[in-house]
Amino acid sequence: MPFLEIEDYRYAIKIPVLMALVDSDDTIVHELTNEAVNEMSSYLNARYRTAELFEKTGDGRDKTLMMYCRDIALFHIFSIYNFRVIPAIRETRYKKALLWLQEVSQQKINPEGFPPNEKSFVKSGTNDKRINQQQ
Repeated sequence: MPFLEIEDYRYAIKIPVLMALVDSDDTIVHELTNEAVNEMSSYLNARYRTAELFEKTGDGRDKTLMMYCRDIALFHIFSIYNFRVIPAIRETRYKKALLWLQEVSQQKINPEGFPPNEKSFVKSGTNDKRINQQQ
């Protein structure tokens, strides 16, 4: 069962418009949703158990995760069927989703309820350089 159903897309796009983009083929939407889940997992699986995150159904799913998964999948749907003219909102939302995923993976954002991996991490490196000089 996919993480997002067709009905979950109604919050981001009208269902008839979505069906027109994919020529009424549900399998394309489900396949691109799975690709979006894989893309998101590649960012999140170092810190979180993504299998548990994306297995949830119904009201058990994280709303933010659903929103960004929709945005990524819709960007891919538009890029396949209308690659020359992707709406600006789709590009903006896709970039915002990737930025969110990067910040979560870098622990700048810590979503509540995400199951942590049992892996232990040692962070090495230094803090960002401070500029203490007055000019």
